[in-house]
Amino acid sequence: MVSNATQTYPFVNAGTLRWQHSEPWLASIGIERDRFTDHNSASAADAYILWPVTRMISLGASAMTRDTEESRFIIESITATRDPSGQFFHYTYRGAYDPYWTPHDLVEGRLIVAIQRQISTATVRLQADGGYARDRAVAFWPESDRTPFPSQIGQSLFNRSYNPWRVRLTTTMPISHGFTLDAGYEYSATAFYRANTFHAALARRR
Repeated sequence: MVSNATQTYPFVNAGTLRWQHSEPWLASIGIERDRFTDHNSASAADAYILWPVTRMISLGASAMTRDTEESRFIIESITATRDPSGQFFHYTYRGAYDPYWTPHDLVEGRLIVAIQRQISTATVRLQADGGYARDRAVAFWPESDRTPFPSQIGQSLFNRSYNPWRVRLTTTMPISHGFTLDAGYEYSATAFYRANTFHAALARRR
């Protein structure tokens, strides 16, 4: 959660209550309350279900909501472009969450498709999900002024909607007695980032 934790904000205390179901269908419902060491707090709830319709294909849906008391979306840079009239400047703001993600009134729903197949000794799983989300995003102002740098910067919230989606490919393969290699690739897209994620893990199971 605190992916770029610094010496200033190294900790988050999270309390979670969750119910899970594993066979023959997957489901989970949970609620969460987070308290950060900078005295900020957040609350969240999520649920999903994944139902096997054939031996290889599963279909499902997920929903989540999250809200943070205070925003940690800050300005990283400001670009000023002179208007063709030469009388004022247009400003472009680039922002980032630092040191952690702080959504406001986020509500999201997704549909899920998962395909799993056994290839030799490896279990290969392909999952895709996507849907609709809305939240209240942070905007900075002013949009323009007569100076190359805004004399005073403010921020406000505006309603936003977008379509998040993700594709994930994972494989689990035994490589020797008791050892299993887990590897995967994921591409995800939301309103504020697009990310490629690779992971690999070697586990010993007895």
